[in-house]
Amino acid sequence: MQIINYKSYFDKFDAALLKISPNQGIMLLRVIASVIPVLCFGIDALYGVPVLFWLGIPFYLFCLAIYLEAFLKAVLLMNKVSAELLIVLVMTVTLIDGEPLSGAMVAWFIGLGLYISFTIIRKNREKIESLIQEGKKTANVIDGDSIREVPITEVKKHDLVIVPKGAMIAVDGTIIEGDSSIDEPFVTGEPFPVFKKAGSSVTSGTLNLTAPLKIKAEKDGDDSFVAVMAQEIEANLSKKSDLQKRADSTVQVLLLSVTAYAFLLFFVTGSLHLMATALAVLCPCAWALATPTAFAATIGKLARNDILSTLKNTPFAHQ
Repeated sequence: MQIINYKSYFDKFDAALLKISPNQGIMLLRVIASVIPVLCFGIDALYGVPVLFWLGIPFYLFCLAIYLEAFLKAVLLMNKVSAELLIVLVMTVTLIDGEPLSGAMVAWFIGLGLYISFTIIRKNREKIESLIQEGKKTANVIDGDSIREVPITEVKKHDLVIVPKGAMIAVDGTIIEGDSSIDEPFVTGEPFPVFKKAGSSVTSGTLNLTAPLKIKAEKDGDDSFVAVMAQEIEANLSKKSDLQKRADSTVQVLLLSVTAYAFLLFFVTGSLHLMATALAVLCPCAWALATPTAFAATIGKLARNDILSTLKNTPFAHQ
């Protein structure tokens, strides 16, 4: 019951943030909320304008609240420690120490890195998800004297399918009537269209370019190339590779170790400045972000070049 209540609270808080976030992006809001105090505190430090220092304090506290909410969400809902822990500690310690400029700069730098990384991941995920939708399209199946539109997964072996000019071929089968150029880089990587005629085999996911075709399905729709590939990608989007899991586990240990070291340093030296320095320098955010960003960027690049990749140990991993 507590988790449900926590989730409801965080959802309301996130909804409020989204209303004021440019482009509906909380990550971008973090960057903006941190860069304003950086500018205010920086100008005050250089030219001695106290009014800017106090003007930057509300934005600093707002930025701190955003990171604190993200940290609490990770702890209470996902039962793990997130990188926001170190940001919250650095901002809190530097504010108490009278050096909020340092905390704001750490928040801005890390927030900018997070924003860039998650933007890359989001854009590439959208590309991958667009490929998933290919497996959820419909096919025009001949039913007696009529043609009915059915989901690809409902197409049966030996069904006759009409593929209009310019449409995606929805089934794996054989052309029984018509001839056309087929664009198939999505499947074979062939950069140029291939001319096919009656008796030629075609693969789902390819594009019929020049003329209508009548195709006899050689497989059920849910066993076709595009349907199976879409199912594999959709399933793998929610999984993490062993490398990503090891990186996550290592980061969890590092976050707790760095936090413990920083507090130990404070108890030994009594210096908040040294504590904040340790938290900022030892933050493993780059490590935590590098792995998922590299995976998403690589998969997205392959997808833009009409090459699909799946995680290891899936049916297509060795084809």
